[in-house]
Amino acid sequence: MPHRLSSGRAALYCAGILVSPLIIVLSPVAADTFEWNNPAGEQWDDPTSWTLVTGSGTAPPDVGDTAVFNLGDIYTVEFDFFFLSVTP
Repeated sequence: MPHRLSSGRAALYCAGILVSPLIIVLSPVAADTFEWNNPAGEQWDDPTSWTLVTGSGTAPPDVGDTAVFNLGDIYTVEFDFFFLSVTP
């Protein structure tokens, strides 16, 4: 179910103790898949924090892409969105 964020700034907290990785799908059809590789967290739009897994796009993930957060620790990723769909 989509979640509406009332403000532009939000923090995404990811924990490695989840049973399955947290996957964010920005659109029903994913063109590229990216994995978060920065254990310090930081900004969503920093291309050096992403690893391209499938596809041929450039980081950061955009509409139609899949973002995977599966590092084994707790970190904060800051991003600006008005609409976000999160699939645990």
